[in-house]
Amino acid sequence: MTLIEILTVIGMLAILAVLSVPLYRAIIPNIELNNMYKEAIAQLREAQFRAMETQINQQIELYGVSVTFKADGTPDSEKNIIINHESETKIIEITSAGYIK
Repeated sequence: MTLIEILTVIGMLAILAVLSVPLYRAIIPNIELNNMYKEAIAQLREAQFRAMETQINQQIELYGVSVTFKADGTPDSEKNIIINHESETKIIEITSAGYIK
């Protein structure tokens, strides 16, 4: 390889790196929101399981919404938990049957 070829390859790699930064910055908030969503789902399911296992009502508060799971695993009422992160939003639905989605 000649010096010109090496410099051309380095230049092309630099251009690709510069172009990928905005894409990377656009993806990060969505990844963070998905992680927050998955963590909230896990905490809700843990409280639901604990209520069924101990036969004692379990209360949990996430993002300003309080949910109480009864001993049979159902919530005290249907709930929607809204998770906002930067310009992205996800909603967790808890049905009266105890289904968390």
